[in-house]
Amino acid sequence: MDPIEKTPVGTWKGVAPHDGREDAFLLSFADDGTVALRTPASEGHGAWTSRAGGFSYTLVETLFDREHPVQVHIAVDAVIDGETYRGSGTAEVQVAGRTVASTTTDFVASRTGSGVAPWHVVAPGPGYLRADLDTTVAAFAALSEPIATLVPQTDEDWRGWNLTLDVPPALVVRPRDGRQVATALRVADDHGWPVAVQATGHGASVELGRSILLDLSGLDDVELRPDTVVVGAGVRWRDVLPTVVAAGRIALCGSSPDVGVAGYLSGGGLPVLARSHGMAADTVRSLEVATVDGELRVCSPSQQPDLFAASLGGRGNAGVIVSAEIATPVLASFVGGNLTFGEEDVDEAIRTWAAWSRDLPQEMSSSLVVLRFPDLPQTPPEKRNRYFVQVRVAYVGSLDAADALLKPLRALTVEADTVGPMPYDQIGQVYLDPPRATPAWIETRVLDELPDEAVEALVSVAGQHATLPFGGVELRQLGGVLASTASVSTASHAREGYQLFVTNPAFEDRREEVFAAQRSVLDALAPWLPEKALPGFLFSKDQTRRRVRRAYDDADWEALCAAKETYDPMNVLRVNHNISRG
Repeated sequence: MDPIEKTPVGTWKGVAPHDGREDAFLLSFADDGTVALRTPASEGHGAWTSRAGGFSYTLVETLFDREHPVQVHIAVDAVIDGETYRGSGTAEVQVAGRTVASTTTDFVASRTGSGVAPWHVVAPGPGYLRADLDTTVAAFAALSEPIATLVPQTDEDWRGWNLTLDVPPALVVRPRDGRQVATALRVADDHGWPVAVQATGHGASVELGRSILLDLSGLDDVELRPDTVVVGAGVRWRDVLPTVVAAGRIALCGSSPDVGVAGYLSGGGLPVLARSHGMAADTVRSLEVATVDGELRVCSPSQQPDLFAASLGGRGNAGVIVSAEIATPVLASFVGGNLTFGEEDVDEAIRTWAAWSRDLPQEMSSSLVVLRFPDLPQTPPEKRNRYFVQVRVAYVGSLDAADALLKPLRALTVEADTVGPMPYDQIGQVYLDPPRATPAWIETRVLDELPDEAVEALVSVAGQHATLPFGGVELRQLGGVLASTASVSTASHAREGYQLFVTNPAFEDRREEVFAAQRSVLDALAPWLPEKALPGFLFSKDQTRRRVRRAYDDADWEALCAAKETYDPMNVLRVNHNISRG
């Protein structure tokens, strides 16, 4: 037997059975006596020694995605048998330094290489694997087609829409095409770096930490076809809508034209016309998706359907959308805009809209938002120090039919009424989302129903006499076509009810006031708030597995976990709203 085969020096792959499942792991043993561990949910570091008939090692494993710091102290005795080793070990789980559980397990690992893994490091990092940055940059530079890289301390382009996320990545990589995206993923995987993805628009919703950020803004092609449009991962809705509308067609965009198309689709895509047209994901004909094995895959409902479905609602957990071919239906007419009611009519506007929304035809999509604006110089004069309600509407049909439906709302005292025929490329005027990056704290939930009791609870905390801080409380009606159409996306909770959306600017000196106000809204509506959210509306507060899990029903969650284990078994794509079995 070759001497290298008598020691564990090299890399190994195996599974550890525990708690009724098997978790994959990678181990790297160096000839200096150090050992490094990599799993989909953790990293570990320790030491190994030879002993009669085998070897032993101890390491400390740090788990990701936990509300509190969790470490597992592992001790293993093992015997090498050819290209495998058999081990028996103990694991002691510690939370904040206190032992909370312990277990034993037996497992088998197979040798995958005789050298140390590129991601092998001696000292653990703060939550993520730490490979040597210079080595990783050199690996990108050595590619036959080098990919642009830069250290982000000299660049602010990594920032997304929500400026509360203030931890930069270790490295920004800017691929020029889909093949380079796939190559970048493979290099990151080889070196043990977690990957974040930011194409355009709203950007990252979790801290980037020590990660490689793939900036896909350069993938900005738009190709119009007879009944579809193909868009690259760097395209925003504002870039594609004029082209599509000029051809007499539409594409199912969301409320903000500033959002990137690929990121929007990765959350299922809740369009302004959701009740009449369903989820945007259901208009996707095919996707190009890069996976961590360095492959660029074309997927559709009939070709790799598991990856296709996981990419349309799975928030980038199985692969990176490089381009999407989207159907562009014809829309004969569209009536949109909003109705504004003053502070003295807030309560009645909430009650009237809630009752009105219950019997609407699916052609009418609408939402209600209670808004408070501050008394600041930068606030438009007509909104300064104001508290009011807006009802946003988007109706697929004639102006006469829309006017007839809107009579109960217009019977109230309306301060402003912008509802009328609207060119589809101006659909962003329905919601008037702010175009600028801003720090924000956000809470979202899905209500299955909105009975009178829930309406009164909302009035009690967001009505005329409420003391909510600067920001908004929105209810967006779901249902309609969403309730009767089986969606390819995993946005299963959009079928019925209403989405609650509470957002406030994140001013540090008002943090406690804002958090208390948001809790008051959630507490008041708690009897009607099941543990449900939409995957496209997970934000910086939704980083734990429990909060991510709320966005999916059992069948969707199981399908997503299976796709994750197939296409990203070591959880390289984990700087996101991460999906794992736990």
